[in-house]
Amino acid sequence: MTGDPGEVGAAGAWRAQVRQWFARHSSPRVGAVAIGRGVDVDRSRAWQRQLFAAGLAGVDWPVRYGGGGRPAWQAAVVREEAARFADTADDVFGTGLGLVGPALLAHGTEAQRDAHLRPILAGDAVWCQLFSEPDAGSDLASLTTWADRHGDGWVVNGGKVWSSGAHLADHGLLLARTDRDRPGRRGISAFLLPMHEPGVAVHPIRQMTGDAHFCQVLLTDVRLPGDALLGEPEGGWAVTATVLAQERYLVAAGAGVDLPVDRLVAVGRSGGAPLSGVRRDRLVQAVIRDRLVRMLADRLLADQHGGEAVSPAFASVCKLAMADHVARTADLAMELLGPSALLGPSAPAGADGPGGADRPAPGDASWQDAFLGQWLVRLGGGTEQIQRSIVADRLLGLPAG
Repeated sequence: MTGDPGEVGAAGAWRAQVRQWFARHSSPRVGAVAIGRGVDVDRSRAWQRQLFAAGLAGVDWPVRYGGGGRPAWQAAVVREEAARFADTADDVFGTGLGLVGPALLAHGTEAQRDAHLRPILAGDAVWCQLFSEPDAGSDLASLTTWADRHGDGWVVNGGKVWSSGAHLADHGLLLARTDRDRPGRRGISAFLLPMHEPGVAVHPIRQMTGDAHFCQVLLTDVRLPGDALLGEPEGGWAVTATVLAQERYLVAAGAGVDLPVDRLVAVGRSGGAPLSGVRRDRLVQAVIRDRLVRMLADRLLADQHGGEAVSPAFASVCKLAMADHVARTADLAMELLGPSALLGPSAPAGADGPGGADRPAPGDASWQDAFLGQWLVRLGGGTEQIQRSIVADRLLGLPAG
């Protein structure tokens, strides 16, 4: 947006329309979002289909693929308003909508876009991201999963880890090395992988929250057709750059994160810990941080919408700011809760594991969930240390070493 009065008025009208729709179909969210908490796939799918039917899914995607064809700022308004309501806590479609869709739009063939984009928006296809490996996390370019030519197609062998929601996914966006003679990022290609192909084995990883949001994925002689390649052969790093930039933007914008700092005062009063001058100061700091990270995200969004190339270093600054905000605010919430902070986190309905269905319903201990789940934000999309290195090198021009 340019700040023109007409555009400002249009933004207000659009926000009112979107807010009214959410108010009719959902309920205001209370407490903090359980970052990385398990989801009810059927409920999430039903919600996504409602959004799609109302024209609130893929608002800025091309109409041809089921999107709304609207300006990107209108999509940002939908995300902001969605964060205010309870049903949108389910993020089973987040990878497809936030990461895979943009990668397909930027690098996919028309056939790939026609096949995959509408099912993502309509809630018919769940996607996961198959990037990190046991020995290739922060140094992603050192990955060793191989995709070898086999006739007109490929055969894939290797393993991935920390893949969010892979046990629920229908498809995965896979990085694999296709040229063993070209080291690092130059020999990597990207593929669209059906998760139910023979040779794909998914093993959920139980976390300290009690959930199994992340998975290990083992690939043994998995056969893919030639048209599974996304982008150019050995052009996988361009796809990677698109996905990581989008992931950092979404983290910076607070996607999947809601820390209602305005409710922390009530948390403190109910927790029994007196609101001393120091605690009051830290509450004020939390409110300031909340406003600052939102302003940084708005700036990043404005650059994207204005057609400017978004600086990877600035995206890293925004991501760092959000990670710091989540960590400090969740820590403060634990302090304000006092003895009740020792209560266990909530569990999804019917969850297995210790306590299972007998544990409190989601929301009963949502601040504890946010505290334990903060590492998803702090590590996802590149660790804080990696982001600081990017800022030091590309923004500040500091010497290496």
